[in-house]
Amino acid sequence: MTMRRIKAAAVNPEYARRLQATPENPFPACEGGDPGTPEKRSIWVFGLEPGYSKRDEQADVEQRPQEPGFSAYSVELQLGWPYNRSCFKLLSAIEGLRVEGYSRFARDRRCFEKGCIGYFKGNLYPEAFNRMSSWPDWAQRDIAATKAEYQAWCRETRFPEIASWVRRFRPKLFIGVGASSRQDFATVVYERGVDFQEKRFHINGRAKVIYIGVTDSPTPLVVVPHLSGGPGGLNSNDAIQKAGDVIRSLLEQPSEA
Repeated sequence: MTMRRIKAAAVNPEYARRLQATPENPFPACEGGDPGTPEKRSIWVFGLEPGYSKRDEQADVEQRPQEPGFSAYSVELQLGWPYNRSCFKLLSAIEGLRVEGYSRFARDRRCFEKGCIGYFKGNLYPEAFNRMSSWPDWAQRDIAATKAEYQAWCRETRFPEIASWVRRFRPKLFIGVGASSRQDFATVVYERGVDFQEKRFHINGRAKVIYIGVTDSPTPLVVVPHLSGGPGGLNSNDAIQKAGDVIRSLLEQPSEA
């Protein structure tokens, strides 16, 4: 208990207050979409932390929050980001479509956009950085002295909050993006570590692995490799299509997952 208080105290209290859920912002630091209900369940897609490119940095300087569609997280805005395009491709495949039609699929379903139905998007860690190892001066000043302290605070406060959302809304599928962090995703979906079943396939001679949480929970957890670079990532249309097909087959036969 003492260690828990020390870690939590390492985070700026003002920052902690800004991350608290409110009626106006019930899902702080999530991008958007529809969390669903236990009766009309959604697919949730969670990464580790929001990406932050040089393009984003320049756009922030130019006051991107005033860009049309930003506050609604519009599909048209999202289509400018490689990660979101890959998300749309994966969802297309899960829904039984070809990934090449991802743009039409996203525009038809309005994936993750404010007011959409059936898809919700967020991240385990709330702040956007260019790399997972990044911890710039402003973060040291405004959040915590080190990124390790920030991540410890997120594990103690944000992970249980996400877990409470999962209990409340019961997503029909929780997709975690980042295979090496699969136990972190298990913590927010099941509130504990779990065993994982591996589904392995090859694209152009490269092995790809999808991890399926082995539990009797009503929310299946699937953890996929990163949706971009790296030899093990879902870095091509063929890889994303196959991953989506595998996930769809699991949803069609939940008793075997």
